[in-house]
Amino acid sequence: MKKRKKGAGESMRKIFTVIKKANEHEKMKSQEKKKSKKKLPKGYVSRKLGIYAFWTLFVIGFLFVFVNASASNNNEVAPEDKLYAENEAVAVEMVDFGESFLKKYFNLQGVDETKKGTIEEKRSESLKPFVTSNILQQVAKIYTIGWDISLQDKNITLNKFQQINKDTYLLTYEVLLNFKQNEAYKQSEKNSIVPKTYDSKKYVTLKVKYLEELEQYIIYELPNFDYVNKSSVQVSAVNEVEGLSKVINTETQKEISEFLNTFFDAYTKDSNEKLAYLLTGDQPINSLNNSMTFVEFKKFEVYEGADEKEFVAFVDVLMEEPVSKVQFLTSYTLIISKKEGSYLVKSLNDKQYLEVLQKKIIVETEEAKEQ
Repeated sequence: MKKRKKGAGESMRKIFTVIKKANEHEKMKSQEKKKSKKKLPKGYVSRKLGIYAFWTLFVIGFLFVFVNASASNNNEVAPEDKLYAENEAVAVEMVDFGESFLKKYFNLQGVDETKKGTIEEKRSESLKPFVTSNILQQVAKIYTIGWDISLQDKNITLNKFQQINKDTYLLTYEVLLNFKQNEAYKQSEKNSIVPKTYDSKKYVTLKVKYLEELEQYIIYELPNFDYVNKSSVQVSAVNEVEGLSKVINTETQKEISEFLNTFFDAYTKDSNEKLAYLLTGDQPINSLNNSMTFVEFKKFEVYEGADEKEFVAFVDVLMEEPVSKVQFLTSYTLIISKKEGSYLVKSLNDKQYLEVLQKKIIVETEEAKEQ
């Protein structure tokens, strides 16, 4: 038989002693509570129960209202969410629409002097569902022969999507165009080193309007070149000059025309650093970096801007692909500011400026009528 160790017995006695003292302490606390209850004033317990009941009911009521409000919010989609979902769907379709247009627009095959007119007619029919009637002839027109141009699906990438207002958008695509000499190509000393076929990357911006009542899209201006580090519907053109006052001062027109020649020459071939000397304002404008060459103006109109020293210029510009010399007619809208006798470009294709300007003119016209 093993002997119990002395140390173990002493430990057990200490534990029993602690438990006994704890029990005595609890008995004393119980007796003190009974004494204190006898000393409570009359109605004390009732008041306490009333307070507890009030706060319990208050918390339950608050939780009931909160849960109902949350359930209501979950069942209803906020207007902003609905609008975003609708715009998202419109945006996806619009991007596809722009891609379809570009494939047809950059599709020129077998053009020579004898076929040029026939091919332009076919281009007009092909592009008719995509553009307003006022620019259809210009979009379909062929300025250069001797080159076949093609654009494949895989070589079209959306680069920028900008919503100007409720139904107007700017879509910028990166495209890789294939140029190939055809039988009508005439070689000369100037183009003796031009390759027979090559690819060229461009950035093309489309101005698109969404026609909600018809659920259709339409391009309302000529495409233009930028640089970055369904069925036919008869629709009238977007009137961006409505209400604007045309500049009639011939001297001002001449000065702005000369400035625009300087600007587009720099815009197509100079670096961003050099181009910056012709700019003012916060909008970043990048040079085309020799991806296109400025040829000439085809159309030029100037209107008064929001400030007496600001002007709005609508310009149709003939651009040339530098290698093949294939020409494209493009359109630009420029906001021009005159500072210390010099003209500077404030922004390019700034549709928001035009919208604000037209609203300002409407308000001023209404105020003038009331006087």
